[in-house]
Amino acid sequence: MLLRAGRLVSTDELVELVWEEQAPGRPRQALQNHVMRVRQVLGLTVAERLRTLPSGYVLDVEAGELDIDRFTVLQARGQAAAAVGEWRDARSHLDAALDLWRGEPLIDIPSPSLQDEHCDALRHHHLLVREMRIDASLQLGRYTDAAGELRALTAAYPWRERLRGRLMIALYGDGRQAEALSVFRDFRNAVTEELGIEPDADLQLLHQRILGQDPVSSLLERVNEASRLPQGNEADTTPDDSSGSKAAEPAVPQVEPGGRLFHPQRRGGGYHRFKPSTAVMMAAAFVAGLLLGRPLLGGEARPPAAPDAELIGVEDPLPPVQKTSADGVVRFIGRVGSDAQILSTTSVDVPVENPVTTGDTVIVSLGLTSTSAGAVTVTDSAGNVYTPVGDVVDAYWHRTLIYAAFKAGALKTADRITATYPRSSKYHIAVDEFRGVTGVGASASGSNVYEQNASSFTTSKTPLNCKRGDLFVAAVASNSSGVPPRFSAGWQTLPILKLSSYRLTTAFQYVTDDGKCAATGQTRAQWEAIAVVFHR
Repeated sequence: MLLRAGRLVSTDELVELVWEEQAPGRPRQALQNHVMRVRQVLGLTVAERLRTLPSGYVLDVEAGELDIDRFTVLQARGQAAAAVGEWRDARSHLDAALDLWRGEPLIDIPSPSLQDEHCDALRHHHLLVREMRIDASLQLGRYTDAAGELRALTAAYPWRERLRGRLMIALYGDGRQAEALSVFRDFRNAVTEELGIEPDADLQLLHQRILGQDPVSSLLERVNEASRLPQGNEADTTPDDSSGSKAAEPAVPQVEPGGRLFHPQRRGGGYHRFKPSTAVMMAAAFVAGLLLGRPLLGGEARPPAAPDAELIGVEDPLPPVQKTSADGVVRFIGRVGSDAQILSTTSVDVPVENPVTTGDTVIVSLGLTSTSAGAVTVTDSAGNVYTPVGDVVDAYWHRTLIYAAFKAGALKTADRITATYPRSSKYHIAVDEFRGVTGVGASASGSNVYEQNASSFTTSKTPLNCKRGDLFVAAVASNSSGVPPRFSAGWQTLPILKLSSYRLTTAFQYVTDDGKCAATGQTRAQWEAIAVVFHR
């Protein structure tokens, strides 16, 4: 309940989390007994904050009472000081924030579900603040201290280029130019051998500047520039289960406004940037850590999947979805995928399970795992034209795309939709039909990588302008460790493709108010997300 401070936690969820798969015979009564004992431990005054509602419990916590509140304030003060060049103050605030940590989060909570859901995100948030403090140390000339801390961090996060660059600067500033250059050389050898790519252009430039013996002050200009970037401080919203309304959660400051993901290729000169996980998840994990120490619907993929491939259509089976508006019909057309390390294949057919009405829009979501560079195309046997409307790739070339055929010609069950793509270890393709779409607006994306796991996904780095009545479609490909991504309130999830631990989840909603739109929700591991606004 501390993980959901001030919000309803349902009785069913508490039973599942407390007993996992070994609930007693009368779990609700057993839970009531637990709650009674918690109230006794809290004492009469504090026990009043643990409220019983018809469907669960709420534990009320005042602002500023929790360590996460103090951590967030100190973090924000440190970032604000860094933004104006007050590096001593920044270091002091960040030191105080990190001093609030008391070992591993949730270490004394015997709940694998809670640990899996929250701990990775919290560790990453902690890493970001450590990086901010290292930046302050470098600006203050504390190169030796920074180098020592960076050695440990680069060992823990071997592919994080930001850390490599800071380590090079720290060693160079400490008079150890040869060691600084060897850091780049060793990293370059590792990524070229293991990943077949070159280091980030910024890291290569830093290497050249150290070779040229540029002053340390000039190398630190990039650090200073990053600290002066505007701070994104968006507040996420989470549904209140007791009333159905949304309650704003306190925003966690974006502590790495200039931080880039390790990324092998930048299309259009842009970067995918990491946005810290939602504030409620961060607060939840921090509170506990600090205070408590359709089977495949016909047809066969071409080429056929290997015998051990798992072909599956739906985790949450749904019939064709009927919306209340006369023109708001969404139909499930087909799903297909293979989990067979199919690196030699570059094409697959998706059978049409439900006929497509002339004039409707067909939207195709694709998830390609460990793919390679190259064009992706979608066609069908009726000659419809499919336009790419969204594309995102992460550091390991897991790629998620959305294509659309506007005002499509009729498709019958004898028809096929074909996708061609670069070689890929797995493919996931989902096809759905939407009525009343007239065109496409903009798209936004987001991604993370293994060493930057989070308990949430979001495309809110670039929120999209949307108007009431627009259709908003999102696709999330994830290595979700047994649990599919779950979209936030207002989204309708379509049938989910599951291949081993990988999933392709497509969802939609009709925009109810003009404003900025983003796809958000919960997941446990690596993800790439695409969100597209369609006009109606």
